[in-house]
Amino acid sequence: MADAAPKAILHVGSLLGYSTIRMCTALPDGGQGCRLVALERDPTFFVASKRFVHQARLDGWASSFYETPHLSL
Repeated sequence: MADAAPKAILHVGSLLGYSTIRMCTALPDGGQGCRLVALERDPTFFVASKRFVHQARLDGWASSFYETPHLSL
């Protein structure tokens, strides 16, 4: 991911946020100029993921989380 230097990342199914944290830390230049949006439809996992990303002090990189409880895939 560091070589690609993406401008945006869409993460579907964040569960507990581990992958979100790993993607944020893999971004070049501390994630400057990249927006990571994580989608989670389970409210329990949504809250947990947001908390773990916050505890990792990465809120600024994973700037948006959207709870999508009625999304059917």
